[in-house]
Amino acid sequence: MFTKQEQRSWIKIEVARGCSVRNCYQGLREACGDAALPYRAVARWVKLFREGRDAVQASRHSGRPHVDNHTIQLLASLMDVDRRWAVRELAAEVGVCHKTVLHILHDILGYCKIAARWVPHTMSEVQQWQRYAIAQDLLDRYHKEGDNFLGRIVTLDETWARSYEPYLSDSQILALLLSERPNPALNVIVPFLDAVVGAELEVTLTPPFPLQMLDVSFPSEYVTYLGSLTTPPCSEVVTWIVSSSPLLLSPGQLAKFRLLGSADSNMENNFRPVQPTNGRPVFYVS
Repeated sequence: MFTKQEQRSWIKIEVARGCSVRNCYQGLREACGDAALPYRAVARWVKLFREGRDAVQASRHSGRPHVDNHTIQLLASLMDVDRRWAVRELAAEVGVCHKTVLHILHDILGYCKIAARWVPHTMSEVQQWQRYAIAQDLLDRYHKEGDNFLGRIVTLDETWARSYEPYLSDSQILALLLSERPNPALNVIVPFLDAVVGAELEVTLTPPFPLQMLDVSFPSEYVTYLGSLTTPPCSEVVTWIVSSSPLLLSPGQLAKFRLLGSADSNMENNFRPVQPTNGRPVFYVS
């Protein structure tokens, strides 16, 4: 059996001998039978060889984009990171044409387009509410059982997503280390704290208390890290700033301040103990 390139080589020789298109086609049919090139292909190659074409290899089809392994691997990596790409975005990111991206995604990587994105169908409203209810149930159990609950969860192909609560985002808390010695400046305030345990209560200090007596300036040396609230829901939305210089505050003075609060709870509710860093960086600033 003769290959297509071998048949084109034979056509080139016959053209050099002065044979017509009909004679070339008949000769191929006699030698190759049904495997012979179609008449239109023979006529096209006869014309090309008469015009001076020398090569017998077929040119790359203009509609089939050329791809290399680097482009394929790059597109595969982008799809692993995020499958919500538009084809034009992938083409701009990789630096190839729109048709090449489609060829790689469809024919090589085996992706198909669903809902105008390279992702599965979006959930219906009922499915969204079901997922919300399950997530809320898991969160409630975590609040009740703590970190022990996390040790009983088995997941496959998991994705961790930190909850976002706009009213808590970008919060910063200044934490101060306490000293056993009482703070003389606070002795003016502490006797009156029993009278203002509620948010709507007020009292007149006698003598007046100048705020300059308290060193409330931002610390020049401190430790900072990304952490979470110490009260439910313990959202990881807090930048903690811990001063290197302890604030003078005795246990008795601290007990008085812990009586303060809102109508729901007082300031004593530190929901959970100090947690390990779990690989989070801690920065010292001076």
